[in-house]
Amino acid sequence: QAKEALQRTRADMQSAARGYVITGDQRFHEQAVANSTELISLQSVLSRLTADNPSQQVRLDQFGELLLQRRALIERLLRLRTDGLSPSDPAVQQLVLEGFEVARSLNLLGAQIERHERRLLAERTAAAARTGRLTTATLLYGSPASLLVMLAIVVLLLSSIPSPLRSLVAGAGQLARGDLV
Repeated sequence: QAKEALQRTRADMQSAARGYVITGDQRFHEQAVANSTELISLQSVLSRLTADNPSQQVRLDQFGELLLQRRALIERLLRLRTDGLSPSDPAVQQLVLEGFEVARSLNLLGAQIERHERRLLAERTAAAARTGRLTTATLLYGSPASLLVMLAIVVLLLSSIPSPLRSLVAGAGQLARGDLV
């Protein structure tokens, strides 16, 4: 969910920035800034969710750096537009090209992260299936085996009780007859 929210927010931020550059409408500016702040928060959530995976942490750190670069480019672009530069100005065009390259890097890294997560999910699903089969086998074969062991113990106990019991009865009979020898 956090990953999808990050992708959606990133797309919303870029759309809002484009909308502001093209129209100059302040609502697009505000939306771009709000989405930019949310992106950093979502990247932090993803980092916490993958804390047990060092290779994903490295990718997410790189992703975070690229997000910061993209955010800085968008903020510069918004400032230039606020200062009155038109979308066709060379400075605006240069920032758009730089933003395109950073966005491309984000997309490539995002695809790597996605592939890694899918592979991990497949591995964990297979491990869960193996564990389920092992549990089933343990219950299926372990229960009858345990029952047989308990029956063997009961038979052993029952077979070992009569001899000492006969000796005890014989001794009690001797005592009852008064034979104390």
